Amino acid sequence: MDTRAADQARARKSLGDLYHEARWPTAGAADAVRRERQELVAGLLTLGVQETASGSKLFSGTLSPSCQACVDGTWSCLYITDWCQADCFYCPQSVDSRLGHVAHTPNADGMAFADPIAYADYVADCGFEAVGISGGEPLGALDLVTAYVTAVKERTQGEVYVHAYTNGLMATRERLASLRDAGLDELRFDITARDYDLSALRLARDILPTVTVEMPAIPEDEGRLGAVLRELAGLGVDHLNLHQMQVTADNARAFIDRGHTFLHQPSIADMESETTALRVFRTAASEHIKLSINYCCPAYRTRFQRRAKLGRAASLVRRAPEEITPTGLLRRLSLHDHPDRLAALAERLRAHGRADDRLRFDEDGTLLLDLETLQAAEPGGALLTVAYDQVELSSEAHDEDGDWQEVPGLPSAHLWTRRRSAAEARFTTPAVRDALAEMLADRWDEKRAFARIQADAGTTVDDLKAVLGDWSRARQLRPNEVVEEGLGEIG
Repeated sequence: MDTRAADQARARKSLGDLYHEARWPTAGAADAVRRERQELVAGLLTLGVQETASGSKLFSGTLSPSCQACVDGTWSCLYITDWCQADCFYCPQSVDSRLGHVAHTPNADGMAFADPIAYADYVADCGFEAVGISGGEPLGALDLVTAYVTAVKERTQGEVYVHAYTNGLMATRERLASLRDAGLDELRFDITARDYDLSALRLARDILPTVTVEMPAIPEDEGRLGAVLRELAGLGVDHLNLHQMQVTADNARAFIDRGHTFLHQPSIADMESETTALRVFRTAASEHIKLSINYCCPAYRTRFQRRAKLGRAASLVRRAPEEITPTGLLRRLSLHDHPDRLAALAERLRAHGRADDRLRFDEDGTLLLDLETLQAAEPGGALLTVAYDQVELSSEAHDEDGDWQEVPGLPSAHLWTRRRSAAEARFTTPAVRDALAEMLADRWDEKRAFARIQADAGTTVDDLKAVLGDWSRARQLRPNEVVEEGLGEIG
């Protein structure tokens, strides 16, 4: 299944019957929006706006330390509560979870952390550099928030940067002072929840070290958002984070009723929200408004936050010569041949300085090796298998499931992992085997790899059939290796 078909299938499953009520762009509308976006981005870049995260994030000025840690893969988001008294139409959570007072165990990366000390151990032992505390409304669980902030700060000797989100409806001088005293570095406000009232920002500006506005770009509010930019700058707001709105089964009805257009992406996105954000960004940049602005879209979050989560888990179980791919999966390369030929190959590689952690024999007699060693190997007619594992991480023991193994060697945290096969392919033709190795090391340059295949492949009909079959299998591995560039797909 190609990427577009996969996105459509996910959207149908997520939205159910609402999928057919939703508005999706026609080919002509999608082309027009692509052109507008291309012009907006090009204009922003000429105005000094920068790109990061393979072009999926735009920013001016400086990123918050938490946002930079997110790009770097060293950021953890702790969901402290589901409850929230606001009723924002774009909220991705269900009404029952937002307005109910059901007990909620704080969780991060899909793992429960009922104890602040246990979460602080996880943050320290896994090398996080920043933590974001979200909800729901964190100020509605102030005692929990201060307990987790204090635990993280004490465990890491203040080295980890911590921010929290709020709608600002419960912001008082006493509550904000409690957050400051616990060690909170930054507080982020969604001003749309207060109908663009900035009084909570003014209060926070006098109490907390860093104050940020983090909000969705609502198309209907484009004029109001553009008008408030100078006020934010005048208040000394440190950062403005503009989000493209994301559609879920719980908020889709509200978007449909407002006539918004949906986009097929790994996470369904609101088309008009992105162009709104970019136009507002252009206003700020062209009028030289002194605000550090960060545009964050679902495509960025899907690619980079997912990659960070998977790569973190993979790093805890990686066994040389396995390697972690740019998408966060574990890659295992193995050669299959007569045992005597594999033994001779391994001896030759060691004689040329390849250390034992770069190659080893597996239990089934295959020779495992890393990518650089494979490229240097000259493996003759040996077959190549490329296998990918996705590693799951848990904060709880699973005694009934032998697949879960506790991670050894962590100073304090107790974590468990298990592997799940993500993909596997075997290559029978040396031409494709060697071209694939080159492509893995060369940013997946298919044109160059196929040119190598054409030069190295045989010329008989059987040769060509084998090569084309292997080449098709090689191309199917792309999603396991390549993080897409640019903003999300429009369509």
